[in-house]
Amino acid sequence: MKHERTFHCKFAEVKSSKSLALCILQAFFIVAALNGRAAAQQNDTITLSCHGFGSHFMSAMYRGWTTDTLILLDSFTRRDSVAVSSPNDSSFYIQNGKLPVDSTRPFPFLVIFQPTKLKSDTITVTFSRDSCTFSLTIYATALGPAPDYSTFYLTNAPQVIAMQYTSDSAFLHARIQNAQASTVQIESIKFQYGEAFHLDTTFNQWPIALPPGQSFDIPISFQSTFIGFRSDVLIVSMPNHPILPEVAIAVQGVRLTPSSVISQSSTTNFWLYPNPAYGAITIHSDGVINLHVKVTDILGRTLREANFVQDWTWDGASASGQQNAPGTYYFDVSGISDDGQPVHEVRRVALLR
Repeated sequence: MKHERTFHCKFAEVKSSKSLALCILQAFFIVAALNGRAAAQQNDTITLSCHGFGSHFMSAMYRGWTTDTLILLDSFTRRDSVAVSSPNDSSFYIQNGKLPVDSTRPFPFLVIFQPTKLKSDTITVTFSRDSCTFSLTIYATALGPAPDYSTFYLTNAPQVIAMQYTSDSAFLHARIQNAQASTVQIESIKFQYGEAFHLDTTFNQWPIALPPGQSFDIPISFQSTFIGFRSDVLIVSMPNHPILPEVAIAVQGVRLTPSSVISQSSTTNFWLYPNPAYGAITIHSDGVINLHVKVTDILGRTLREANFVQDWTWDGASASGQQNAPGTYYFDVSGISDDGQPVHEVRRVALLR
């Protein structure tokens, strides 16, 4: 099942209203092709009535954006169009104009929220026909990066896992808690797209039985090859649950500055795997000679140094053989490329236990 709550504009670095308009157009045709079926499962259905009012809540990461698809229905039986108007607000992109809304057919209405500041925002959209008006108030929240070990609940309420980084990658433990009254059986956990966000763990046994109020941690990494905003959906599948067979949690990330991992040609000379790791971490290189690596901790203290050819594996130990505690470490790697140019990259790694 597709989840359309957060529309994913693939590999688009949205910087202008023009590029946002293209994403709106893409989203419109996707939702129209689905006849509103997927969107109705994930978004609010708004029934327009004379002199009525409604509300909708949405959230997006600061420096990012999100698209919600509202399903509009008309309480009147006759087919007609309604006029849509909203105040000019740089944080919202609303479909103003005439919309063909009637009671027999749901109409997908797209709202984009792109926070310009780290604060909450509100906008009122007015739907009018003849002497009737309907007011829809949209309450939007701008999110900063989620702290490590933030808790997210197995519920159908909207939730966002927000991440950002300015160096090599972002890493976050998401704590998933059972908010139901009984034990749930989780059959699978995965990302809908799995391009920029990844689960850095392997669950060895399914299903996972999670009693009420209990939680478990999921390590998530975010790494993007371009500057800007990415989004995905974390899907927790519980097919045997009578009411909530699936939970969809929006995942959003922003890469703010160029990473030392990516060179000007958008290539890298070194690869680290696995990262994060529960054991040994291997560094692999192509087309580089005279390789040297230095492993340091977050305080800059050198733990290990080595010269190597093509591949080198760190077992998590310092030069004395003592195993290091779980945490963040850095690989400072240098060498000479095939064309005789010096190569130097600093890579961040997460060591788990």
